[in-house]
Amino acid sequence: MKAAVVHTLGQPPRYQDFAEPTPNDTEILIQVHAAGLHPIVKARASGAHYSSKGEVPVLAGIDGVGTRPDGARVYFGGARAPWGTMAERCAAPVGMCLPLPDGISYVQAAAIANPGMSAWLSLRDRAAVAPGESVLILGATGVAGQLAIQAARQLGAGRIIAAGRNVAALISESVDGVIALGEPEEAVSLRHLAKNSSPAAHDPRGWWRWARAPDRPLRCLAPCCAAWTSSCWAADSGRRRWRQF
Repeated sequence: MKAAVVHTLGQPPRYQDFAEPTPNDTEILIQVHAAGLHPIVKARASGAHYSSKGEVPVLAGIDGVGTRPDGARVYFGGARAPWGTMAERCAAPVGMCLPLPDGISYVQAAAIANPGMSAWLSLRDRAAVAPGESVLILGATGVAGQLAIQAARQLGAGRIIAAGRNVAALISESVDGVIALGEPEEAVSLRHLAKNSSPAAHDPRGWWRWARAPDRPLRCLAPCCAAWTSSCWAADSGRRRWRQF
């Protein structure tokens, strides 16, 4: 079968033949229609991600969408090394094959599943955002950030503040306020926000990349807050009970 094969870490994969995967008793063979090109995919292919074993050759891709042998459309992941999802076929664990809803294309599903889970789980499980709370989203212009805006609305957030460098892209979003990161007024805007609401902050990239990107905004917020962390923080409206996540 044809696949995207990584031969050298940090170098683009090659489109070439690769051995077919043989499903074991807990797997099913998926005919792949699309695979997500997420930051983690590039990080693993470069050997920089903590989950990369550094072994080559290996196929690129951690998740994708396709069809089961019975024709059912599924989102899937969990391929055994050295296989990946950027291939014509992939053997995936049965428990990692989830049905796709009608009305969503293969390409759309492959693109939004990974960042969508990052946004949803961070806000619902780690931050435990409650109805009426304010939410500050750092990096809101990215895919995960824009999905986090929608997730925050679904969770009942009372006020959503989007922070990013591309202000024009944020103005059209369904948010209650915009902060231009990197601009001179950034610190003033962030401190004003902290004094006038109890925000639940969410960095859709830092958790996965161990990035330092949130440091400056959170240092601006720190004087107004009871506690802060270099990743994300949250507060219950009116009670200032801080939760680290």
